[in-house]
Amino acid sequence: MRDWRNGDPAVRVVEALVRKGDVVVDVGANWGYVAANLARLVGPAGHLHVIEPGPRNWASLEAIRAR
Repeated sequence: MRDWRNGDPAVRVVEALVRKGDVVVDVGANWGYVAANLARLVGPAGHLHVIEPGPRNWASLEAIRAR
């Protein structure tokens, strides 16, 4: 997904499918760009499970989790 704000077709599909309260998995979360947007879509009632094997990206993902 190139840019969340510029109408990437993949983004439109995700926004059409993910609802408040959903459970979503982001496999290969990298630094968390998509994860942050998924967290916004599922809201506080939802759950986002993030899988990222690269330790250099964990600090960024932890910052998103803290929000």
